[in-house]
Amino acid sequence: MSKIKKVLSLVLALSICLSVFSVLSIQVAAEPDEESDPGTPIYLDTSYSFAERAADLISRMTLQEKASQMISSRAPAIPRLGIETYGWWNECLHGVSSLQLNASGNSSMVWNTTSYPISLSLGASWDPELMYREAVAISDEAREVVPDNRRNLTFYSPTVNLARDPRWGRNDEAFSEDPYLTGKIASQFVNGLEGKDMNGNLLDPDGYYKAIATLKHYTANNSEASRLSGNSAVDIRSLREYYTAPYRNVIREADVQSIMTAYNTVNGIPATVSVYLLDRLLRQTFGFSGYVTTDCDSISRITVGHNWIPEGWTRPVDYYERSAFAMMAGTDLECNEGYRDNYNYTNTVPQAIERGIKTETGTFTENDVDTALLRLFTTRMMLGEFDDPQSVRWIAEARERVPQGTWTNSNNNNAITQTPERLELAREVAAKSIVLLKNDEITKKDGTVGKLLPVEVPTSGPFKVAVIGYFANPNSVNLGGYSAIQGSNANKNIVSPYNGIKNAIQAINPEAEVTYYKGFTDSGTSAIA
Repeated sequence: MSKIKKVLSLVLALSICLSVFSVLSIQVAAEPDEESDPGTPIYLDTSYSFAERAADLISRMTLQEKASQMISSRAPAIPRLGIETYGWWNECLHGVSSLQLNASGNSSMVWNTTSYPISLSLGASWDPELMYREAVAISDEAREVVPDNRRNLTFYSPTVNLARDPRWGRNDEAFSEDPYLTGKIASQFVNGLEGKDMNGNLLDPDGYYKAIATLKHYTANNSEASRLSGNSAVDIRSLREYYTAPYRNVIREADVQSIMTAYNTVNGIPATVSVYLLDRLLRQTFGFSGYVTTDCDSISRITVGHNWIPEGWTRPVDYYERSAFAMMAGTDLECNEGYRDNYNYTNTVPQAIERGIKTETGTFTENDVDTALLRLFTTRMMLGEFDDPQSVRWIAEARERVPQGTWTNSNNNNAITQTPERLELAREVAAKSIVLLKNDEITKKDGTVGKLLPVEVPTSGPFKVAVIGYFANPNSVNLGGYSAIQGSNANKNIVSPYNGIKNAIQAINPEAEVTYYKGFTDSGTSAIA
């Protein structure tokens, strides 16, 4: 049978609707090499495209197996098909900080990986190229520490919500209040993390991705106080020109492969079931072709928090209906550990199909499950999970840097992935993110007038400097939200602002005296004697 006929037969057998192919741009692959083993299943045959291989694998699953693969924490193994467990929920906002290593529950924090400055600092640098280099380093380290260097490579990062209100408790995760700057910086985060050049072109000639980035939280999400049940009332112009602009720009400039929905409703409709947001705007207008994941248990919030009643209905949706509405709107993966109840895609999808639930876009069927799974397994194929490790560039390079099995998630890993090059890059990012707001002219001791900074340090003789402020030298350094655990083997690499200033001054003048004062005392008297 010719390759084209085989693919068409596969598509017909799956009954995957035509829209899937228009969205994912599936193309018929070239004829297999003459040396190809005719007994090799398509999903293991690298002469086929990633999407064709994913479609073949899906066709071999039962409905219950399909449903089991659509949750983040974790998708279980299917041994008869060679599918291993896969944790979709991993974090790397400013360094690899957590991995989905447990069979259930939240992702686990990791030990002693490199921590770079927070996202807000990168925005303050106004330097997309710097962001790109950091993201390249993060993805290299990710490949070194994930299971077998080939699984758990989908990361719920970066955050592209806009820092529009200083009262928002997660501003440190955002790049800026400006959608244009956010889009420029985030695009290079995506390019660097996913294994592309700065123009968005894949670096690997075989088309393998190094890791997958996820833009979050889509969309109009800026409140922690009522984030699980709140509504964002947004006019269409603000929605298009401000709140969704960073997503649009990153999709077009970096072709990001994953987007996370938000907990909130937008104009009364939960973002996770919004056909307008997920299909008409995200896919049809912006051109997004990857997979959509929920925020952790935002599907459960449809009933528990929002008590959502679809237009034309007289009652809220139930557990099964909410899954059908979410998937048919375009939500492919459910992050199912967070604010959860006992219902998720795994135990609701089969019954929802049996009930023939009708949604805004039609009747929920197994074809809709296949559509979502095709996106998910195409992604896993693109990461090289199912291929010979030596043939996947990113796996081979990671094992050359850190031999397979030598990194463990404990302090005993000796912080081996905190290389001198990565630590120097972290220092460079920190230096370039500092914004000097004021530098007044002063009269110096010699009577000349000049700027206060830079401090003129004599090369010898007495010289005193006071560094004042608690956070200049705290008992423990807060590296920002979504940071890895820094054990004793990594703490030696942390340099506080006080020690950094002291080291720099004494490198110029070994006789200089640099003293730290926290600037306050518990008794209220002066802390500077």
